[in-house]
Amino acid sequence: MLKRVAERLLRATRKSGLAARLGGGDIVVVQWHVASDDAAKALASKIIEAVRQPMRVSGPPVDVGASIGIAIAAPGNETAEALLARADRAMHRAKETRRGGDRFG
Repeated sequence: MLKRVAERLLRATRKSGLAARLGGGDIVVVQWHVASDDAAKALASKIIEAVRQPMRVSGPPVDVGASIGIAIAAPGNETAEALLARADRAMHRAKETRRGGDRFG
């Protein structure tokens, strides 16, 4: 199922990005040159919609959801670790609120 989710992520994200599995069901999507918070939110919505479509692995279709933490780096003064930590905290807030949501970190 993770392979199918990855395929959907690749279709939903722009070519200038990167997607990687961190562990368990956590996947990070990195996008360069995001113009605004609205652009980041639009990409998150596109990813949520792509992932939420039912998947058939074997047997009946399976519903999958995504909770997304969004963190936008300030130019030149934030480490990758700090940026990932902000996105992770935002993702956990999104999970607490509802499945299939997003939050900024």
